[in-house]
Amino acid sequence: HDLESLFGIKSEILPFQNASIYEGVNINKYDYAKQINILMEEPDILIAPIRSILEKFSDKKFFEKNHLSLRIGDEISQKEMLNKLTEYGYRRATMVNDISEFSIRGDITDIYPPNDNPVRIEFWGDEIVDIRTFDRETQRSLEKGIKEIKVYPMYKFVIPDKVPDGFPKELIDQFREERYFEGIEVYQSYFNSALVSVFDYLKDYIVIFDEKSEIYTKYQFLAENYEQQYQENLKTQLIYEC
Repeated sequence: HDLESLFGIKSEILPFQNASIYEGVNINKYDYAKQINILMEEPDILIAPIRSILEKFSDKKFFEKNHLSLRIGDEISQKEMLNKLTEYGYRRATMVNDISEFSIRGDITDIYPPNDNPVRIEFWGDEIVDIRTFDRETQRSLEKGIKEIKVYPMYKFVIPDKVPDGFPKELIDQFREERYFEGIEVYQSYFNSALVSVFDYLKDYIVIFDEKSEIYTKYQFLAENYEQQYQENLKTQLIYEC
């Protein structure tokens, strides 16, 4: 806030996912949304703890290829929109009040993408006639007259129709039945081989280490912890196969 008010420099703190890659825990979708918005905006200064630096993200080509672009005057059937949102990991709800949800009520479609607020889209037949954001608690409109929005996937990957090669056999049935099941993020490399670090989003950057010794200590702790979890996961897998 000081940087922006005093010098007009936009800075952001990049959050991290507080979950192990070897544990079947769903990501915090609000943190993920904030991560994506920050990387897309490219702030002047990015403040990042070591854990967020160690994370992998979808590259820019992924978002260029996988998004639903909705503009005033465009025509799209609600069935087509429903299929696309489901493909991108969204879940249908009676009323949208949480990120990754969408609802269809007559000529109104509500979507809560990785943005600050959900979006309400009004149709006339298959034509989009109005786009506006709204408050998820009061359901009242906020920003009106939006010309275009882009709806991005809720995960760092898009689930394919076929089971990928090498995917754990014990999860194949769950994959086919639930698709985006709880803890699917652990297996993200099966669905997206083009995961990159935060540095791939930066241009002409300078890295400044604050308390370098503490950073290295934290990195060593995380590396050892991941190695321990990997070995435990490997033993479990071998026991299952036996």
